Amino acid sequence: MGIQWCVMCTDPVLDMSKAPFLHFLSGYHDQGWQNFPCFPNKTSFCSADNFTLFPNVPVYVPISENALVATTCNSQTANRNIDLSRSSSTKHYDMSLCDLVDRNLEFVFDVHSGLVYWRHNRKQLWWNLCLTVSSLFFFTRVCEHLALLVHGKRRKFSVLNFFSIIGMLLLCRVLLAAGVLSQHLVTQEELTLNLVLEFYCYVYIIAESRFFRNICKDSGENTGEHSGDDSEDDSGENSPNTQDSPNTKKDQDISTLGSLVAVQLILTAHLQNTYENPFIGILTLIFGMRVFLKFMRFMLVHTERHSCDFYFVFGKFCFLCVDTVTLVCIFELGLRVASHSKTEYGSTATGMLIIIVMSGAFLHTVIDQAKNKH
Repeated sequence: MGIQWCVMCTDPVLDMSKAPFLHFLSGYHDQGWQNFPCFPNKTSFCSADNFTLFPNVPVYVPISENALVATTCNSQTANRNIDLSRSSSTKHYDMSLCDLVDRNLEFVFDVHSGLVYWRHNRKQLWWNLCLTVSSLFFFTRVCEHLALLVHGKRRKFSVLNFFSIIGMLLLCRVLLAAGVLSQHLVTQEELTLNLVLEFYCYVYIIAESRFFRNICKDSGENTGEHSGDDSEDDSGENSPNTQDSPNTKKDQDISTLGSLVAVQLILTAHLQNTYENPFIGILTLIFGMRVFLKFMRFMLVHTERHSCDFYFVFGKFCFLCVDTVTLVCIFELGLRVASHSKTEYGSTATGMLIIIVMSGAFLHTVIDQAKNKH
């Protein structure tokens, strides 16, 4: 759960639309965000009439706690000092990190309006376990993709991957609409990035479904080698037969590596409640490396070998544009939210772009050498 300090964000968005008619599935109604005025001071995060949020001095709590949520926060691991000198009528309450952990509270401080928004986080343990297992599964698929890519091979079409991506995307949206899960993103930039990544996944799923139908229809006529769904540029230099017939299934394959990385970004944001998490860096590098590799293969292979096939080249160009726009959104929305200053964002983005270009060029060379050996 960490603390997110967003410097280059717009005002928080805390009234995300829902579907009230589906709330019967959840068993309870999400109370949403509540707020109270709070003003920063030198000894705490901010203070209100009856609350002091996260003071940097020893926290003392009266016996009759006036907490926001009526749950215990006086366990031995809470490191609380119960102040016996305060009378039971004292309504002031010093809020500490115990409230974030034991009480499962979340806070958003809008410094422009001087309001603190809070709510009780009801995220269930089973959902965290589901997100963790799914993220590990998709990451193993990404590693498998990269390993075959380095050796110049293609991965066969995977029905499990196909329906796993669809299932997790739909499950996230249905649980949010039904009220089983509460809103986990609070900045407009993160909400926009989440929609962009979902749109990206569905674009590739729709494109892949066309080839899925063709594979099912022609399963008795084609071998497993021709039913791969790996990238069009994983096999840019195929056999002479492929060069003579640019409309074969090998050239029409759609990559699933980008959608696997995109769905991982979405799931880790669900798990960490923000895109500002330790996974965004490595996932962005993998996604960017893939985009630059597609660009090189498009310029050096497809435009030259299939220059007479306008629709083929135009299709490749459209998918390259979708990947590029998505990468720009990840940099502009995800990395910018995760940066604490403009200087940090500029240096981080520049360094990652250099790594993406160098790794993409290196991977292109490795693929060519691996194919020449065969």
